[in-house]
Amino acid sequence: MALPQIQVNNLTFYYKNSDKAALSNINLKFNEGEVICVTGSSGGGKTTFGLALSGHIPHTLAGDVRGEIIFQGVPSSDLSITDISQFIGLVQQDPENQLVTPSVLEEVAFGPENLSLPKKEILHRVKVSLETMDLLSLVSRSTNELSGGEKQRVAIASILTMCPQVLVLDEPTSFLDFQSYQKLISTLRELNLQNKITIIIIEHQPYLFKELIDRLIVIEHGSIVGDFQKPNINFTQQKISQEELQTIQRIRPKTDSGRVLDIQKLNISMKNRLVAKEISAELRQGYVYAIVGPNGAGKTTLLQAILNLIPSRGTILYNNKKISNTPTFQLAKKIGLIFQNPNHQIFEKTVLEEITFAPKNFGQDLNKVILNAKQLLREASLDSYIKMTPFGLSYGEKRRLNICSILIYEPDLLLLDEPFIGQDRANIEYLIQLLKERKLKGHTSVIVSHRRELYDLVDYFFVLDKGKLVAQGRPEEIVTYLRENSIIGFVS
Repeated sequence: MALPQIQVNNLTFYYKNSDKAALSNINLKFNEGEVICVTGSSGGGKTTFGLALSGHIPHTLAGDVRGEIIFQGVPSSDLSITDISQFIGLVQQDPENQLVTPSVLEEVAFGPENLSLPKKEILHRVKVSLETMDLLSLVSRSTNELSGGEKQRVAIASILTMCPQVLVLDEPTSFLDFQSYQKLISTLRELNLQNKITIIIIEHQPYLFKELIDRLIVIEHGSIVGDFQKPNINFTQQKISQEELQTIQRIRPKTDSGRVLDIQKLNISMKNRLVAKEISAELRQGYVYAIVGPNGAGKTTLLQAILNLIPSRGTILYNNKKISNTPTFQLAKKIGLIFQNPNHQIFEKTVLEEITFAPKNFGQDLNKVILNAKQLLREASLDSYIKMTPFGLSYGEKRRLNICSILIYEPDLLLLDEPFIGQDRANIEYLIQLLKERKLKGHTSVIVSHRRELYDLVDYFFVLDKGKLVAQGRPEEIVTYLRENSIIGFVS
């Protein structure tokens, strides 16, 4: 009988300076050619499991490891991280953690170059990976200039050039538009069928991969609580019902007294490249808006320009007052921004210090601020981490902390860039509830996301494509437009 490709025996792991097991007594076997999805609640240990499988634990991450992982009969403890990387490739949840070179071409070539492969082989692998992830048009671009979705595609391509026998992907669709998602599905299917590559997908939305998955493993609080073969997999369990989503749309805006934001002929250039062109848009008080479009369309750039984080030309009016030249620290009292990458918005020593940073700097009453902070952390299921470093949180937990750190001072206008990344069903329901509460109070919210749920919860849409505002309207109008023009597809 053939040995399992990967065997995990009694794996337990404690992060450094933690007395709580991130993984507890994990026992699993993976066979060649299987396609497995690992799911579970936010902060439950899924990402840690991926890091352990790929050798980052214990080779690059400190902690107490017990048990063992065996690759085709060889214990991982007998292998170097270089040996493991040729067998199993990890695409991390945060693509920026994986980018180490200044250009797309160098990044994709980095792995095979470090293996000292022949130049002809390196060039072949790079060409195939660039084509596979539709990156040829970006080959000369700096990795720092890419959108979140483009960075994710580059990260995937850089692992594909290593030709691993096992591929681990942690939330691989979190920043991808529909076309890139379709390309990823097609790529994974081909790799699995033609090359018999074993694929392990860590994902809060297993239904996105229902065509591929043979097996679903559920991890909660660091332990395996379910292991299901395809006939017994419930792919709808993590979906939010349309009825629940539409409760936000059914709330009438508290006030329609005027414009909260008026953008007039906005142009944004980055390194001599025009990335936003003549954008004009009007947002009214008390509505929930969405900005949608393909990867690299300019969505994140537009949000940053509203807060004057990047230079722009044109006019921005907030409550009918020109703010184009207003310092960001002054705008931040009324306009809150949740950055696309959770790590870009965390810098304090503890979770409590992180959430209270802004209101303390705004001169708010400290006692009231702390009481409010504790309440917000409870609602976001983060109260048990109050004295912890925020850098020790999971990706999804960091995202909720970002949101709490802005919600605490109740900005009139809230800009949320990819708020759903890393969130399980319970925490998406939490986000829906906070959007409801903001709308009931008459506040305005703007969401940038590729999630299909937007079309059932948002009042009004702006569609960007190649830096231009190409359409706007209510959900039913926009869905028709998007389908007719093939700008964005939908995951059913």
